[in-house]
Amino acid sequence: MTSSNDSSSRSERTSRRGSSTLRLSTALLIVGFASGIGYAASPGVTQVTLLSTSTANDRVQQFYLTFNRIDLLSQSGRTVPLISKPLYAEFMHVNGSAEVLATARIPQDLYIGISVSVGYSEFTCNMLDSTGGLHSSTFANGHVPASHVTVVFRSPILAGSSSLLLYFTLDVSKSARYPSSIQSSENFSIHPTLEVTAAELSQKPATFFDGMLLAQEGMVSALDNGDRGFHVTAADGPNCPAKLQASCADPARGPRWHVVVDEHTAIQGLKGISALLPGMAVDIDAKIQPDGSLLATRIGVYDANPAHLSVSWGLLGSIAASEPVLAAFETEALGFLDHLSGFPYFSFGRAEFKVSGQFTHLRDLPFPAAFTASNMVPGQSVFITSHAMKILDPPIYEPARIVTLMPQVLNGRILSMGRSGGFDTYTIQLASYNLFPALAHQPGQTTLLKTPGRVVVYVGDSTEMLKSESLHIGSVFRFGGLVFNDRGTLRMDCSQILDGVKE
Repeated sequence: MTSSNDSSSRSERTSRRGSSTLRLSTALLIVGFASGIGYAASPGVTQVTLLSTSTANDRVQQFYLTFNRIDLLSQSGRTVPLISKPLYAEFMHVNGSAEVLATARIPQDLYIGISVSVGYSEFTCNMLDSTGGLHSSTFANGHVPASHVTVVFRSPILAGSSSLLLYFTLDVSKSARYPSSIQSSENFSIHPTLEVTAAELSQKPATFFDGMLLAQEGMVSALDNGDRGFHVTAADGPNCPAKLQASCADPARGPRWHVVVDEHTAIQGLKGISALLPGMAVDIDAKIQPDGSLLATRIGVYDANPAHLSVSWGLLGSIAASEPVLAAFETEALGFLDHLSGFPYFSFGRAEFKVSGQFTHLRDLPFPAAFTASNMVPGQSVFITSHAMKILDPPIYEPARIVTLMPQVLNGRILSMGRSGGFDTYTIQLASYNLFPALAHQPGQTTLLKTPGRVVVYVGDSTEMLKSESLHIGSVFRFGGLVFNDRGTLRMDCSQILDGVKE
């Protein structure tokens, strides 16, 4: 890996932590009033759930921001805190989705502006050198100047006595400036560009726009009495290993959620909710509740052994041809170990391979939707668990216990359209910097893909259409779903389609 002189490991963040604040005042149209949700709040008090989301293409691999403080500014002149302690949030894994950042309660008022204080921030991007080799570079700022922070607050919020969702959308293309190549002398910069919008919490949420969240990743920190719920530390943090939490100097922490269950919650990987234990990693689909908790519709546990459990979420980076060893471009990590390099290696000779439990109709697809040690390829999104006691040095690597294929979002241009086995199909062209084409022909690995820059996307009746225009040849969209290697051809079981981002 290469990195700029201003980059740092997670353990060094505190010494360079700073803050910047931008205040944005009145817009003219009131659209944020939510009513009739049914939450028994105190009169005149609104429950607010803050969510992170992003729009991005495939060049940036990881983008972290530290929110030191977020305040709403009312027409009456008061300042109401939404976040008052440093909160660490990763934005690339919520490209085309959303995750709960925090919850707050605000008094009845008309809120016309927002104040966002940003501390330590960093991003990682992938760049090709003159020979076609790929380098992963991390750029960091210990403090983001106020002039580099842009917050667009679309409409005032009239808070009453109901529940409200407040989305913080990071425009990654505007937020990260980086050299065009590793030989370039261009300076990098971090200009967080956030759009803040409010929405009513739906009684029957269907998408992340109204309160339905998919693939919420984290680790169980505590259980409620009576097997009716539990608490989760999101995979955005904490920023140091679990065994070092007591001595960790960094005050920032990732989001934390209270998850509840009911008789309709599907439990995958365990006999029941009573078998859930602290320290287990969970993959959750859930509906936001009026009090800010998450009602789980599905809980997936891919590794049921919490002993010394370490988990890593990210994209496969390389797979050695000479031995069963893989490397991953890590986006998030939790557990006993913390991969400070962000590019951990695992041996997978004894690993078990699984597929995300979010997708239940794989047998209906007109191709074999399989994920195995022999057909995995660099660029696929994976969730890796390990029970190693320490980070090992080559030629011995941490043994992976479970490798699970997870959903991912691809930004691509439609080349052709068709129909296959009851599904609409769209062949999309990926940008050259996407990891599938960039990593397909690395030395030292077996080349499996025939056309790594193209993906055939399968769209069925259950695919969510979250786009603003019709699908047509030549247009760019973001496609979310599971990506399989079918004998050299990349195929996606598509769960959602969103507007594309400029390549």
